[in-house]
Amino acid sequence: MAGIRRRLLRLLMRLYQRRRLLSLGLLFTALYIGGFVVAFHRFGTALILLSFLPNAVLSLGGKRYGILAGTLIGAINTIFIVVYLPEITGELFYSSVLIDFLVQILIGLGVGHLRDSQRTMERIVRQRQHAINRVRHMALHDSLTGLANHRLLYEELDLEIRHAQRDKKRLAVLFIDIDDFKHVNASLGYHEGDELLKHTGKAILDSLRLSDTVARFGGDEFIAVLPGIGSAEDILPVTNRLLKAIQTASATVRLSISGGIAVYPEDGTTPADLVRNATDAMFVAKENGKGLFRYWKEVQHETIRHRLAVEAALQSALLRDEFRLFYQPILHITDGHIIGAEALLRWTSPELGEISPAVFIPVAEKSGVIREIGLWVLDRVLSDLKALNVKGQALEFIAVNVSTVQLIDPHFPAQALQKIRSAGIDPSRLEFEVTETGIALQGNPAGLLAPIKKIGVRIALDDFGTGNSSLRYLSDLPIDVLKIDGSFVKKTMVDSKAAVITHTIVSLALLLNLNIVAECIENEEERQTMYFMGVDRMQGFLFSPAVAFEEFSAMLSRNHSLPPIETIDSHP
Repeated sequence: MAGIRRRLLRLLMRLYQRRRLLSLGLLFTALYIGGFVVAFHRFGTALILLSFLPNAVLSLGGKRYGILAGTLIGAINTIFIVVYLPEITGELFYSSVLIDFLVQILIGLGVGHLRDSQRTMERIVRQRQHAINRVRHMALHDSLTGLANHRLLYEELDLEIRHAQRDKKRLAVLFIDIDDFKHVNASLGYHEGDELLKHTGKAILDSLRLSDTVARFGGDEFIAVLPGIGSAEDILPVTNRLLKAIQTASATVRLSISGGIAVYPEDGTTPADLVRNATDAMFVAKENGKGLFRYWKEVQHETIRHRLAVEAALQSALLRDEFRLFYQPILHITDGHIIGAEALLRWTSPELGEISPAVFIPVAEKSGVIREIGLWVLDRVLSDLKALNVKGQALEFIAVNVSTVQLIDPHFPAQALQKIRSAGIDPSRLEFEVTETGIALQGNPAGLLAPIKKIGVRIALDDFGTGNSSLRYLSDLPIDVLKIDGSFVKKTMVDSKAAVITHTIVSLALLLNLNIVAECIENEEERQTMYFMGVDRMQGFLFSPAVAFEEFSAMLSRNHSLPPIETIDSHP
């Protein structure tokens, strides 16, 4: 009997959720009948006869006995809830039952109309569900292209690997990078660059099957997951379509792409392995002339040799003075004056040429040489700060990126303090930047940062918004500065929901007395938007890219700045 009742009510709820067959009144009639059956089954004929009384009283007596009717109907509904609620699941069902209870009380009090009240409450439920769905979509999709983001990519890739393992099939991961995209941005501007990224994402999506997953991995990088392939050779027609599609993706500029291919299970059995190997194969494709795809299987030995060459060259790079520091100004967002700078490391090897930090920093961290490189960076920053003091050039601070490998080294705080004291620099003029994603992987982020905080330097949480951002970091961690990642700034400009989230983050940071830096500010509109949200600092190409120390010092000498926001005429 219980099983039949359960199935009947679940059927009614499914029909109700789909808006088919049952009107609102019919649904609640069915619920009442179910309640009466339960009452009869559990409490006998007396209670089921009593259950008809409120409706009779309400119908015959109207408002005169309305309160009594409403109370009795509420009691019957309460019995129904107690008996049946444990057997039915689903948020909408709970909401509907509670809505019914409230509406009946309103009827008993003579307030409103049943249908209007019902629809109002249901609209609230639907709006709440819509908001939840919207937030989830934002968390899993790139705001510029609408494609899957980093997080959703890994979820989908993990699921496809499980299916491939179960079905004994292959899948392919394609890492796609637009060739020379930074030059496109420099020549056409960042707005046009964003449009090209949209067109590129659409061209990739249109070239693949509906069952394939396409994600924007970051910047001008995209990843495609192709499940159910028969062999590695089956990917060749796909890559040919992609190469042709990208060439015609824009009417204003001719684009090309380079890509790497990793195949499950030969080239990796985890999402991280497949993405990493596809990335390495893409770098080899660029070195081989660009505008082509390379298989990890073909280039793995070459890639390993390159990684080993980078690691070997790193060992002697410090001794041969191959590193250089560049400084990107950080400005007060309101008056446009330089108040600080972020020190950025660059490396040019005589044998390997210019090597991206995205390539050599992970190698340096894995080999441990990042400790020595980090101390060299600190020495150079302190030396440059002293040089600015001698010239009488006021600068509040310089921010230094600190690796998680350095943070977990128990000797690092003492080493840093010794160097700061030897240089005679106030520790508060240094900001140690740590990444949100880096410290999130540690078991006790607050404990990791506490020894650094004790030596007197300021701590900045970098790239906030790129990882599994949590507002608890803002109150739990001993930080002084919050840096909003450039990708999050871009989302704020095009997505009202992202703007609300950014405003909430900034408001909370201000309540916690944190300085807030908006990164990658590229135009005046972005600057003013961040200003009106409460951000007090900015850096980005609107003012200057990272420059050599000599050029940065010259900027300070000529008091180079942006126009104050209050003097900018926003109307043509």
